[in-house]
Amino acid sequence: MKKKIGSIILNTVAILIILSFAINMGINYITRSTTISQSTSMDGVYTLDFVETQSPTFFSQSDVCIVLKRGNEEKQEFYTEIANDGKRLDQNNWKVIWNEDRVTVTLKGEEQDDQVIVMKFVTNK
Repeated sequence: MKKKIGSIILNTVAILIILSFAINMGINYITRSTTISQSTSMDGVYTLDFVETQSPTFFSQSDVCIVLKRGNEEKQEFYTEIANDGKRLDQNNWKVIWNEDRVTVTLKGEEQDDQVIVMKFVTNK
């Protein structure tokens, strides 16, 4: 009888350890930042990164950051959310139009209207 109780306790502890490890791995996977896509201006001076900062949990929105850089200098960041029915984001969730003095980004999600973001270039003259 004591052997059976000891076996049950040991199995329970093993299951709790495995479950704890799986939950920890899942949280790390969900919360890591992932660059979805990148675009470069026509003159090659500016780059724009589309970064998912937090993936959706079940059917929630994705947290994203749009990062405009000139060379290696980070110039601007814009944080927002995209409601995409809990699906992973990809390059089809944004559209980029480069202009002479700014870049226009349109973010698209299945459960939201398009969101337009205009980021002006910063120049040190």
